[in-house]
Amino acid sequence: MAADAPLSMHCPPLVAWSERLPLQVVLYGRDGALIEEGLAQLGPQAVGVDYFGPLSGAPRQQKLGERGMVVYPSGVEELVDNIHRLARGGVLVRLASGPGLLEQARLAASLGLPVDLLYNRSAISQEQAGGLLEHYLHHHALQAPLEPFHTILACLLDSRNLDLWELARCNPERYLFADQEGNLAASYDDLAAGRCLGSVWDPPGAWQQSGPGRGLREYQEGLPRLQPECLACQFFFFCRGFLRYQAASCQAWQEAFALLSQALGEIAQAREQWRALAGRDQGAGGEPS
Repeated sequence: MAADAPLSMHCPPLVAWSERLPLQVVLYGRDGALIEEGLAQLGPQAVGVDYFGPLSGAPRQQKLGERGMVVYPSGVEELVDNIHRLARGGVLVRLASGPGLLEQARLAASLGLPVDLLYNRSAISQEQAGGLLEHYLHHHALQAPLEPFHTILACLLDSRNLDLWELARCNPERYLFADQEGNLAASYDDLAAGRCLGSVWDPPGAWQQSGPGRGLREYQEGLPRLQPECLACQFFFFCRGFLRYQAASCQAWQEAFALLSQALGEIAQAREQWRALAGRDQGAGGEPS
C-alpha cells in the first residue's frame, strides 16, 4: 500500500455510497492500526473486519466494538500463542486448507474459537468435511461452533430462513469487501484473488458492470442452465448454488450435509422426548429435568 494513500482516504466515498444505498462494508487488510482508523471513519456502515496480518497486531477489541473479526492464523503455534487475544468474543478463525486443516480446526474449536470453513469450501476434502462434522456433533470438549454446520443446524431446528450466500456475505447489493488500497469485491475470496468489482471511487453502476460483478450476477440468474444438477439437490433450498460458485464440485459438502440431516432428525427426536418429560414433570408438580 502506498504511504500517501492511508485507509482513511478511501472511506469518505464509501460513507457517501452507504448513505444512499443499502450497503454495508467489511474491511479487509493486514494493518491493524489502519483498519481501526477505517472503522472510526465508516462508523455503523462497517459491519466486520477480515484481518490477515500477524495476530499480535490485530485490531483491538475496544476499536471493534460489536463488530466481528475474522483472522487467518499461520498455524497452530500462532493460534496458541495469541489465544488471549482471540478468546474475547466476536472472533472467527479461518485456517489454510491442507493436510493439517482437520487437526488445526479441532484444536481451535476445542480452545473455544469459532471456525469458519466456507471460505475454502472448494479445497476441503470429503474426509476433512466429514471429520470436522463428526467433531462438531460429538466431541465432548467442543466449546465453539464450526461454521457453516452450526448455523445450518440451528436454522433447520428452529425453521428459520437460511441462505449460504447471505451467511458468507456474498451479495454485492448488500455487502462490499474493501481492502486498504480501496479495492472492492463481492467476497473475501474474490478480494484475495484479485477479482475486484472496482474501487471506492467508482460509482455503484460500475461495480455491477465490472467483469466479476457481471459474472456473479450471470451465475446466479443462469443457475438452472449452468448448474442444472443443483436444482435436484436436496440441499438447494439453503445452498442455492453457492457451493458450486467458482468450484468444480461440492460432493464433499453434500456428504457432510447428508450426515448433518441425519443428526438433525436425532436431535429433533431428543428435543421432543425432553419436552414430553418436562411436561409430565410439570404436570406432576415437579421441576423439569
